[in-house]
Amino acid sequence: MGIAMHLFYSVLEIVSTKIRPTQSGCTKNKVYFHSWLVMVTVLCLVGTSEMGCTANLGVLKSTSAPPAGWILVLPSTFMMGARMKSQSMDEDGERQDNPKHQVRLTNAFWMQPTEVTQEQFAELMGFNPARFVKCGPRCPVDQVSWDEAAEYCNALSQEEGLEFCYDCWESKGKVHCQPSKGYPMPYDCKGYRLPTEAEWEYACRGGDYNTVTVDNNIQGPRNAPSLDPGSWYGGNCGVSYEGAHDCSSWFGRQYEAFKCGTHPVAAKMPNSLGLYDMLGNVWEWCSDWYGEYMVEPITDPAGPKFGRYRVYRGGSWLSYAWHVHPAFRGWQPADLRFGENGFRCVRTVPIDHPATPFQ
Repeated sequence: MGIAMHLFYSVLEIVSTKIRPTQSGCTKNKVYFHSWLVMVTVLCLVGTSEMGCTANLGVLKSTSAPPAGWILVLPSTFMMGARMKSQSMDEDGERQDNPKHQVRLTNAFWMQPTEVTQEQFAELMGFNPARFVKCGPRCPVDQVSWDEAAEYCNALSQEEGLEFCYDCWESKGKVHCQPSKGYPMPYDCKGYRLPTEAEWEYACRGGDYNTVTVDNNIQGPRNAPSLDPGSWYGGNCGVSYEGAHDCSSWFGRQYEAFKCGTHPVAAKMPNSLGLYDMLGNVWEWCSDWYGEYMVEPITDPAGPKFGRYRVYRGGSWLSYAWHVHPAFRGWQPADLRFGENGFRCVRTVPIDHPATPFQ
């Protein structure tokens, strides 16, 4: 894309990483107006024709600031998927997570640094569906369906005057959602949304295929020491609060415990991008319908057009070690609630040009 775009993303990355997250994860700050103004001014001074920068500063589709504390994920090409070892207790890994294939992402996006918390969800939606309420307000909201996660994204967009990425309606006491018909691809919507599988996996890996792998470090069904620094999983998820899950009968685990459940977000180490709990704590809904991967290289995949199940990623407090992997895929009906599922939101960077500054 050239020098101007490279400079744009360099400044944008600095702005996005310098501001710390607030309690709500999305509070606006006056500093952003000045930061965006500086970026646009710099681009105009560069004077490249490819940016089309004019006196009305029309390079941006929106003057909306980046969400406070959210992580900028730049576009790139990476290898998605993995041929995982089949385990005697669960052979789904071999079927679900291959083949490895090349994916090109052409849109930069902001990703919430943590899973949506119980406090954030309740504040915006007016209720808390979590099973583990006693874990506290800073714990991830769990027991939330894909439809409810999509509705939350819309509510967040409405709060900031952004377009909706989902069409939602109620039927028989349940909310139901589908991607907005106005946007053929999720990347096209500039409001808040769930990440695609490709965006999620790329962000989880921190842009490096070898960032996290436990294939050769599993010492028991729930015992993978390499996971301990950054993930809450079945081997280290012991808790003491009321309403936790009885895990006294679990075997082959890293640490013994009688009760297990979710933990406060950002209590473990982040990955190389600054994202917390990408593996473990709660599974995270993605926007895609479940379907088999293509072997051929693909650009900006968004999953099948239709399906029966929505995909979730990352493993949870309940998971076996081999499920807590960047490539492992789970899937359930979009309206299903259970105590392992949560989510985090993303938002496409709203610029007029494909975000491919380094390709």
